[in-house]
Amino acid sequence: MSTDERICSMALTLCQGIGHVGAKRLIESLGSAVHVFARR
Repeated sequence: MSTDERICSMALTLCQGIGHVGAKRLIESLGSAVHVFARR
């Protein structure tokens, strides 16, 4: 796992209303935590 992926994964869990379960679902849906933040 890259440093960017780790940072984005941690950031997702800190976003209000997302948490660990929501972050996992977003990552599974889009392929990576980096892609979640890159999506517009």
